[in-house]
Amino acid sequence: MGVKMSELFQKLSRFPLQAAISSVFFVYLALYFLVPYKPWLSPISFHTPFLAFGLLLYALQVWQEVRSGVFRLPLDISIFALVVGLFWFSAGVIHFGDFSRAGVQAYTVSFCCLFFIRVAVNSVSLDRLVYWMKIYLIVSGILILLQVNFVSPFYVAGFLGQLNFGIGTQGWGFGNTHIWAGGAAAWMLGIVLSRYAIEPKEQLRLPVELLYVFSLGIGAAGLFYTMNRGAWLGLGLAIIFLGGILVRSKVPLWRVLKGLAVMFIFVAFCRFTIHPDVYKMQEKIAFMGNVYDSPKLALVNDAASLTRLKAWGVALDGIKSNPFWGVGIGQYPALYEKAFPNLFKGLAADKFDPNTKQIPHNSYLYYTVEAGLLPALLLFFFMGFIFFSGLRAGVSSAVFPFLIGGVTVCLWMVTCDYINERIFWIALGAVAGLGAVARPDKAGASPLTASKP
Repeated sequence: MGVKMSELFQKLSRFPLQAAISSVFFVYLALYFLVPYKPWLSPISFHTPFLAFGLLLYALQVWQEVRSGVFRLPLDISIFALVVGLFWFSAGVIHFGDFSRAGVQAYTVSFCCLFFIRVAVNSVSLDRLVYWMKIYLIVSGILILLQVNFVSPFYVAGFLGQLNFGIGTQGWGFGNTHIWAGGAAAWMLGIVLSRYAIEPKEQLRLPVELLYVFSLGIGAAGLFYTMNRGAWLGLGLAIIFLGGILVRSKVPLWRVLKGLAVMFIFVAFCRFTIHPDVYKMQEKIAFMGNVYDSPKLALVNDAASLTRLKAWGVALDGIKSNPFWGVGIGQYPALYEKAFPNLFKGLAADKFDPNTKQIPHNSYLYYTVEAGLLPALLLFFFMGFIFFSGLRAGVSSAVFPFLIGGVTVCLWMVTCDYINERIFWIALGAVAGLGAVARPDKAGASPLTASKP
């Protein structure tokens, strides 16, 4: 038996596990961003089996390292294991009687997603990864422009069994909601703009710069026509954060300003040449200006925003009444439905969303009210830990563009309830993996060349 195990170990040691994990990483991300939902009412999505396969390959790699005596458990993974443990204690022990299989399953797959991205991202070429992000921004941006002008013939989700809203809807890109499409575009735009800001001058040949221009411009136009105000806000605040870091690091801002000018020109061109009848487009555009002039008045007069504020209030009340372990995964809608009769008394029906099955539309409140303060605070500590590690690495490190992308997604999550959706955990996993081994690159080296641990 010992001889057979030794032979198996020798065979595995010759197998290129790092290359295999890298390939699975790219396939997994490609399938996720092209088909993020479960098509044709399938019980699983296309990308989930590749996640399982990638985790299996990593388990074999860990087994090799343990046999060789070189395995070390990174600190961030230890913290994340505690995050998962507290979540499961809340969902499976404290709230065993209200156990939500669907809710817990979604979070569990998301946790696995972060773990895989965390351990795999350092085995891939980040230059190649960002190149495909640029291509994705161009293709998805064009797809969104076609969707808002010609409706159903260009809805990929519709062909795969996911319904759309028909005439007048926002752009969904490759997703099945405009919210997801906005978040995906904002994440990649944050990464690409940051990469453009720190790209070594000698590497910015004309074809490379043109690819930056078209990916930023068309991607921004696509993001605009998702009408996802939360994604607009998240990207805008992340760009301010980017500018502050560059100023502090004494890196010129002119490329950021140039990228922003390109984004504005493309959006303005599409705005004045393309006139789709997108549902409530004028109201949503005007809302952003009204928030700047009078935030309180704008929020109260916007039905969607007022409903979200009330939902946040219900979540805060739920946290106060069940602080440590929450109300249970999947239990917030019942909490909102119980409070609904008293939320909008005296208001006209068009001033709020009449749907009684709401969720908080704030991912952090959503997680806290259902899982509890103890699991949530540890999750927030984990997020702070990995972002601090990435920030400490500096603008010349491989992690920096993904840090800005992660900030974009985390800000977007304040206005949506996608915390159990993979995109959030993918963004965190990339920051965690690259930040754990980040170090300033040598002079002239590409900041997006992955460094192995």
